[in-house]
Parts: sequence; C-alpha cells; structure tokens
Amino acid sequence: MKRKGRKVAEWMEQSLMELVLIELGPDWYLNKVRLKITDVNDNIPEWDMKPYPYLAVVSHEAPAGTFVYQLQAHDEDEGRSGEVEYFLSDGGDGCFSVEKKTGQVVTTGLALQRDREYLLSVVALDGLGGRSTPAMLSVVAGARAPQFTNGSYAISIPENTPEEQPFLVVYTISFQKQPISYSLLINPSSLFSIRPETGEISLTRTLDYESDQRRYLLMVRASEEPGILSAAAEVRVQVLITDENDCVPEFLQSIYSVDGVPETVTTATSLLQVLATDCDSGSNAELTYYILSPDFSISPHGTIFPASRLDYERPNHLYEFVVMATDGGIEPHSGTATVRVRMANINDEAPEFSQPVDESSLFLLAFLADVKGQTTRNKSFHIQNLKDRLVLTLVKLNFLCRYRTFVSEDAGPNTLVATVLAKDPDGDGIIYSITSGNEEGNFVIDSQKGLIRLRSNPLPKLQGLEYVLNVTATDDNASGGPQPLFSTARVIVGVDDVNNNKPVFKECQQYREQASVLENQPTGTFVLQVHAVDADEGANGKVKYGLMHRDSAMPAFRIHPDTGRVHTDCQELSSRDFTVDRQCCIFNSS
Repeated sequence: MKRKGRKVAEWMEQSLMELVLIELGPDWYLNKVRLKITDVNDNIPEWDMKPYPYLAVVSHEAPAGTFVYQLQAHDEDEGRSGEVEYFLSDGGDGCFSVEKKTGQVVTTGLALQRDREYLLSVVALDGLGGRSTPAMLSVVAGARAPQFTNGSYAISIPENTPEEQPFLVVYTISFQKQPISYSLLINPSSLFSIRPETGEISLTRTLDYESDQRRYLLMVRASEEPGILSAAAEVRVQVLITDENDCVPEFLQSIYSVDGVPETVTTATSLLQVLATDCDSGSNAELTYYILSPDFSISPHGTIFPASRLDYERPNHLYEFVVMATDGGIEPHSGTATVRVRMANINDEAPEFSQPVDESSLFLLAFLADVKGQTTRNKSFHIQNLKDRLVLTLVKLNFLCRYRTFVSEDAGPNTLVATVLAKDPDGDGIIYSITSGNEEGNFVIDSQKGLIRLRSNPLPKLQGLEYVLNVTATDDNASGGPQPLFSTARVIVGVDDVNNNKPVFKECQQYREQASVLENQPTGTFVLQVHAVDADEGANGKVKYGLMHRDSAMPAFRIHPDTGRVHTDCQELSSRDFTVDRQCCIFNSS
C-alpha cells in the first residue's frame, strides 16, 4: 500500500478496518478488526547538505574537537528504520572524526599540513543497517576560494525586460568570512551587467525576441581579494529570452480586391485569399481569421467564400467589408484589412412591370394532413411532410401585373390606348409584345416604348365590353445569361359604347298578322306585345316603346314604354292603323 509515493507505514501507525463476513442464508455478521501496519526498512538515508560539492576549511593549527562541517541526512522510514547515524568511511589521514549521532565533522588533534586538501568519504546508516551512498567532503587546511550556492544557473526572461532591472541574483559562501566582489568574465555584446556588491544581474538594454539572440552564456566571477586568482570562483549563467506577444498581426495588403465576380457563384467558390503575419512566435504568432460580413465566410487559411447568394443589383455593384486576424496570445492583438468584391452582372432577373401586382391573381392553397412531398405544376410551391410538421417553401411566383384602361368603340386609327412600362433589374433592354387577347388584330404595341395603340390599317373594329391583352416584356439578355427572361402583364381595355345603332323590330310582319281585337272591348284589353333590340351597350342599348297616331286621330291604343305590351285605350274601335315608335313597325288593328 502506498500514499502518493510514500509507504502507508510512514503516515499511519495503525488503521481500523471493518470486515463484513456474509454466510449463505438469512444471517450475516459484522466484525471489526484493528490492524496495525508496521514499517519495513525499505528506504536508505539521503543527504540534505547544500551547496554541492561539499566543501569546508579549517586552520592548520586547529586543536582537537574543532568543528569543520555539519553532515545532514534523512530516512523516510519510521522508528529505528528511520534513525540515522554518521560515519567516516575513508580519508582524512586520521585528522578528522565524525560524531555518529550529530553528524558533526571535527578535528582529532593530529597535525594538519598547511593548505593541504583532505578528502573525506562519509556515510549515513539507519538503525537497521540501511546504508546511504558515500558523500565526499573536501576540507582545506587553510584558505580556499568562495563557493557559489549553485553549480550553474539557468534562467528564462521575457523580451522587453527593462534595462537595469535585476532578473537574477547569484550567491556565494566565503569560507574566510570576507566580502565578495562579483564581475562578468563573459558578457556577450556587453548586454549584461552585475552589481559587484550584491551579485544582481541585469540588462544594459532591452532585448527583442524577434531580432536579438535568444540564448546567452555568461561567466560570473566571485572574488575575495581582487587580482588574486586563488581567492576567486566562477560559475556559468545561461540566459534564455522568451517571446512576448508584442507584435500585432499585419496583413500583406491593406486592401484586397477582386473584380468580375458573377452573381451566380456558389458558396463553394473561392473568391480570394488574404494573408496576415505576426512577428511573434509560438501561440503568439498563431492567427485566426474573422470576417465582418454576413455575406461571406473565411477559412482558417484566409480563403474567402460567399456565405449566400450574391447580388449584382447593389450600390456600385460592390461588396466592401473588413477581415480581421487575431493572434493566440493571452492578451491577443488584432489586425484588419479591407476587402472589396466587385460583381459582374448575370441575366438572372426578369423584367418587372411598374404597375402593382393584380391582387386577384393571388390564391390560397389548402393542404391535407397526409400530403406527401411534391411540387405544384407551375413549381411555385414545395411541400415536404416531416412526420408531425409541415414545411412549406415558397418559391418566387410570377404574378401578373394588371393595367386597366378604356377606349371609345368609335375611336380612330392610332388612338393611344395604354402605356406599359417595365424595368429590368439586370439593366438589360426591354422588348414589348402582345402575346394573346389580340386575335382580331385591333391593337399594336411599340416594342421599345410599350405604347399600345389602335391599328391604323385596316380601320379598327371594336366589339364587346372589353379586351384582355397579355403583354410580355422580354429582356435582350445584354448582361449575359443562359437565355432571355420575360414577365407578363395583363392589360384590360374596356370599350366605351357609342349610340350608333337604332332599335330594330325583328318580327314586324308577325305583328301585322297578329294585331287584332274585337270592337266594343273594354278599355285595357290586351292586343299584343312587341319587342325591339338595340345593338348598342349599356343605356344606349335599352329600348323604350311609344305609339305614333295619325294627325287629328283619337288615340285608341296605349303601349307600355318598357315591356312593349299594347292595350286598348277606348271602346269605340274601328279598323285603325298605328305605328310603334322607335324603328317604325306599322300594322292595322281590326
């Protein structure tokens, strides 16, 4: 059992564990068992002294028992397994001894040779005989150079570190307890300085990761007596310059443009590529592109695509938007550029008449719940059944525009009837034509101006209440497209009637033969009913009836002005003639 790399015995002397004993059957038993975990001597003593290597000095005249050095080791085991004792295993020529309990190295009193270095091999043993690796202690009987607390130094500093701001302090031990003076033996390009009294190292100018060297090796000297090499020590210092996010992404061009983009391009069409760079490194130089327009999209590599259908019919036929590149720094920087996409016209829109849409041409569609996916005959609607919901997609409908005008039935040749006007969103020219409703050829249209007139030769002959003309406006496809496009408008020409026809009795002979009445009949006796027709329209075609009598003759009959029913008007009747007014019909009564 282990706990984060340490044996259980090193952190817990005893543990209470519950064991549940279950037998087959309805009964079960709970027993608590206290387990004591004992340590095993599975660790050896480890040295704790610093700095390394282990150095010491002593006077060559030191008496017996003079303190020289303090050994220190630890053992992860517990109890006797963790108790440490120290021993001198070799070296020293009998001039030194080690206190096994305290680890102090002391002199034995034997004479020491001046300025001689003594190498002592020492070991640490735990209570059960676990033995450490030997440690070598160097003791000089006299003076020795200072010792740095680190065998070498390595440090990383960010670019743009301010000059004269300490970024590292080196420390030394003076065995003679003398002041230390620090200096730089190796100083590339004099970029670094060190304070002689404190060992603080700083820059003489700021460094740039992108333009300066990124790794520097310094050599620091620590001296007790300037000029005396025997009293000096050196140590290497490695300085690494790290990148800061101090560069802003820059596009290679401030303005990108592409011309002649057809408005029919798909969303998979690559329009152009923008490219930005960042002089930083690593994540600080990793760029992400963004596009500030809903009409376009941009890939991770800066390639721009349409996001939806593009339109030539926009101001100046131009899309202008901003792209942005952002680096991956903790505090990111961004750069921008302008993109201009100029469209090329494609004949993709039919001409549009200026007259409002005829609302009567709109209609509603009713759907049953079990309608399946299909398309109406004119491809105007698409129906898709998705289980519990109905999706209705409306496709553009070519509703007819409607014009209404009137013309007199006796209008002369070249009379202007109406003017239709269409505009093509693509900017193409318009050609007008009458496609239906002009079977008699009474109407002609100016193909360029849309002027509808009565024909000049032969003379127009208008009949009926109205004419319904279908007029088509077709573009000339100047903008280029698969084929010309067209729209249709409906022109309703009402014919204003002229009173140029007389009422006509079509059964006049029959009336002569049937007109008779017995004499001495009472007043109001029905004689007959006459009927006349008028080829005119409206009020001009309504007939009124009346009777014409001979001069000085007494009226013997009367006629209803609306129905044409003739009745007697007196009792004394003889053979008489009377005339029904309007278109004359003369017959005798007997």
